[in-house]
Amino acid sequence: MGFDTGWVQCVMACVTTVTFFVLINGSPSSEFRPTRGLRQGDPLSPYLFLLCAEELSNMLRRAVENQTIHGIRVSATAPAISHLLFANDSIFFVRATIHEADVVNDILRKYEAASGQLVSLEKTTVVFSGGVTQGQRDAVTARLGVEEVVDHARYLGLPTVVGRSKKVITDIIRDKLSKRLQGWRGKILSRAARFWWGHDESKRGIHWVSWRKMARPKGDGGMGFRDFRQFNLALLGKQAWRLITNPTSLWARLMKARYFPNDEFMTAGIGYNPSYTWRGILEAREVLEHGLRRRIGDGTATRVWGQSWLPNTHMGRIISPCPQGLENMCVAELMMPNVAVWDGDKLNQLLLPIDVQRVLDIRISPNKPPDIWFWDFKKDGLYTVRSAYKMLVGDLGDMAGGSNWARGRWLWNRLWKLSVWPRVKLFFWQLCSEALATRANIAARVGGEYSLFPFCHSNLESSLHLFRDCGVAKWVWDGLGLGEMTEGRGEDVKEWVEGYWKNMCMEEGAKLMVGCWAIWEHRNKVVFDNAEVAPEGVVRRATDVIHEGAGIERMRPEGWRPARRDQCWEVPFAEATAIMDGLEEAAARGIRKVKIESDCLPVIEAIREKPLGRSMFHQLLDDIVTFSSNFESVIWSYVSRVNNCVAFSSNFESVIWSYVSRVNNCVAHGLAHRVPRVVGKVVWEDGLPPSINIAVAFDRLLIE
Repeated sequence: MGFDTGWVQCVMACVTTVTFFVLINGSPSSEFRPTRGLRQGDPLSPYLFLLCAEELSNMLRRAVENQTIHGIRVSATAPAISHLLFANDSIFFVRATIHEADVVNDILRKYEAASGQLVSLEKTTVVFSGGVTQGQRDAVTARLGVEEVVDHARYLGLPTVVGRSKKVITDIIRDKLSKRLQGWRGKILSRAARFWWGHDESKRGIHWVSWRKMARPKGDGGMGFRDFRQFNLALLGKQAWRLITNPTSLWARLMKARYFPNDEFMTAGIGYNPSYTWRGILEAREVLEHGLRRRIGDGTATRVWGQSWLPNTHMGRIISPCPQGLENMCVAELMMPNVAVWDGDKLNQLLLPIDVQRVLDIRISPNKPPDIWFWDFKKDGLYTVRSAYKMLVGDLGDMAGGSNWARGRWLWNRLWKLSVWPRVKLFFWQLCSEALATRANIAARVGGEYSLFPFCHSNLESSLHLFRDCGVAKWVWDGLGLGEMTEGRGEDVKEWVEGYWKNMCMEEGAKLMVGCWAIWEHRNKVVFDNAEVAPEGVVRRATDVIHEGAGIERMRPEGWRPARRDQCWEVPFAEATAIMDGLEEAAARGIRKVKIESDCLPVIEAIREKPLGRSMFHQLLDDIVTFSSNFESVIWSYVSRVNNCVAFSSNFESVIWSYVSRVNNCVAHGLAHRVPRVVGKVVWEDGLPPSINIAVAFDRLLIE
């Protein structure tokens, strides 16, 4: 393999001088040295196994290049595949001839001699294609010394051949799940499990909540169950992402040669006689289309119309109509030649003002790297199954529930964060989802006539009557100190709860949840156990449960929500842009030694560590690192915001710090408001922009 003799001797010394002992009847044996090659447990073994396997792969590859063996091709332009190596198994693809069988034997003998490993012929089998005669099969198997099989049914529990039928895989998964579920019975399941799946296999229960709703995240009113179809699409999207971002890999070259030899993946068709795998990847391409964006470098590989390349937009595409004959115009034609500046005249000529502004917001890298794809739902621009699944489920929630569902997210988040028993949380989720088995809900779903409410025998049992209007409910709320709950208004339980939770603290919110749960528990005892109606017992029960698990801290104010960490590059991007502008200004002034101090720690860490990423922020980091090589020395340091202000103010004879409201600071506010609407860095030396003349004149009057 070409390693230096000294290195080989050092490695062999490590391998041959090691000693082992084994436990025999609980007692260690005498030490001994291995004499038959590599063994598991040696720290060097994994690396040496990889080196040996790499040489085996090289020998097979050289044999293909010398045409002593011939691999298989999925199409005329596809690369030949002679072997596939797995953890401890290998698959060779050769022609069914005596000559190629001898070549394979020779390669294996050399590999055995070099590595000390032996091929287990008892575990080795051979499969022939349909066009090979029986005589050829017998001759090849005899020369190889292995057994012939019709096909390899499974490998690692999965079928080795999938083809165009998805039943091959889905039947296996279904059978495994059925075997696992056969031992389950409703009597051993929890109350939650009985709610989802029922407890009697012979009877069909009521489907209180659709699977579509339960598959939503808990914050969107669901139960957070994983939607298998959407998760499968997210997984397939990972394969599609690899096709796009790693086109030189073996499988990417195979898929391209087979299905889109003269096209790109994002525009490829289904092709002739497609496999089930290719169909699945194409279906997942729609997932990528929602989040894929083009990061503009030199602009030569991105079309102005038809591709997503605009930041901070829903689809990322130009909405201006495309002039006839410019369908294939590339973004590079919108730039000034030889400089990293947009051609303003051409932009105004071809695009609408809204598109012009969005294009001008894109910073052009002076290095002009190639255009690449990035994933817009991750701050580093890299596709992940998690981010894709969240995107898919989020879209489903918005489409299924509309704006009313989105407005209720604060309620669901509050529900799951309260410190009460999990069973109480589940019950309250059912209540707000109208999934309780009240007599009104049962009648609405299956019809029929039902008796009156068991507490007061005056009304049909609805959720609002049970928990708000009934005399028992009023007694309970007065006993818990929430008498105003009986005065609430709303068309359903969810509106009734929303009207009070906005101004409730954690303790009061817990009382509301536990109080409803205690009323429901007592109702079930009255209905099914013929217990007497006892409101005072409900109050005692609720009070005991509250003391066990309820928190007392105040709720966060309405409308509060944490920032999305995967979409929080705005401030670091602005800081990095300022650093780049500062470096360019220093270079223009002939400064050779630079020290950059910033109070934005993510930017300093990113510049030092150079993290992998494909977003526009990472392109800006690359530009900073590349441009800093023009200086004699550049020092990067993080300084806290307080220390940064104090240190800089020490350069002046006198500094007075005062707070001025935005209303009274119209000049600074006007300049800050104007900057995002212009291109690049702006410095006013000789005069201020006309848009703030009135504010400046007003300030002068106040000073005078």
